Amino acid sequence: MALYYGSFAPGLQTLIAAVVRERLSDVIIHKLLEGALLFETSLSYDRLNFFCFNNIFAVISVREAREAGDPQSALEAHIRSAFGGIIPADESVLALNNRKIRSFRLIASLENRLVSLDNGLLARAEGYIAMRSGMRPHRSRPDTEFWFLYRSEGFSVFMKRLSRHASWEKSLHSGELPPPLAWTLCWLSRPCFGETVADPFCGYGSIPAARLKYFPKAMVHASDTNETVLAYTRKKLAGLGSGGESRIERANAFSLAERFPGGLDAVITDPPWGLYEPPGPAKAARRGRPGAAQRELPVKVKLISGSLERFYADMAVVFAAALKSGGRAVVLTACGKELLAGVERAGSLAVEADLPVLVSGKKARIIVLEKPPTPLLPPPPLGRSWRSC
Repeated sequence: MALYYGSFAPGLQTLIAAVVRERLSDVIIHKLLEGALLFETSLSYDRLNFFCFNNIFAVISVREAREAGDPQSALEAHIRSAFGGIIPADESVLALNNRKIRSFRLIASLENRLVSLDNGLLARAEGYIAMRSGMRPHRSRPDTEFWFLYRSEGFSVFMKRLSRHASWEKSLHSGELPPPLAWTLCWLSRPCFGETVADPFCGYGSIPAARLKYFPKAMVHASDTNETVLAYTRKKLAGLGSGGESRIERANAFSLAERFPGGLDAVITDPPWGLYEPPGPAKAARRGRPGAAQRELPVKVKLISGSLERFYADMAVVFAAALKSGGRAVVLTACGKELLAGVERAGSLAVEADLPVLVSGKKARIIVLEKPPTPLLPPPPLGRSWRSC
């Protein structure tokens, strides 16, 4: 059995635990934490096939440190005990490397904050890892990383990073959704083969890409009003045809019902965050001008209280008109209160789940909505025809 530490967006621990239990029949979850999961399974990393984690680590040792004083001392005590053989450690993780991995860096994290170590202690830890792994320390451009991480729950973990992508903050555009979070939104839509799915605020295309790449074949419609971000979306989705088909177009989110009247199985989207004001005709109407019947996609500006609720109420009406009976809408928003008020005001969708989450350190919510199934008409009473009813 192998022990892993997986990190994810804080707030989703119950959901991620459900994903792991669904995918791994032999899993043992040792710790369910805010933004992380410590779990054990017989599967090797290359067979885990998880896309909900920001990073996955192979655990070398765990030290319960509740008896220690300050967190920094507890972290340093774990480092000393690790290369001193005081606590049990899986040293096979240290030596299990392919030929391309020749260097490493040691990271110390104290309650999700990177910290520096005493030079002597750092050198001793690097020497220990180098001797047992056959790699050399390289603090600027390493091939892999070893972490000593202390958690506020009172324990520390010594582990090797297995995921090799760059930091999302460095590799993504401003406002681009991290792929693990996009995967999670798609999973919440209960994806099925042959669905028709839309993201009317697709931005850089993270959600359509996740739906096409990791889930059953579907027809995915991605739209936005910003042609610049759509160019990136076209490039991102160009090589994902094996997971279904995609259509990308410049379109107003409020035209969704006109384009797909009752034809969508799911809407999965991340609307713009912040305070917004409808431009064009709608803005002119508030100044006493005619011609405000059609709203256009909002743009970011500060405005009077309550307008976000109206925006989300309109959005809920549009989503309900575009969805099939029993269809679902999964929405990531920083304005959950206004969204829920708008949904209640529209009265056309039912709230199925409300999940708090941290996105780049900002509080947000994932709201899962469902269009109630249309009730079947009852059969006519015996002895009477439909025409007589």
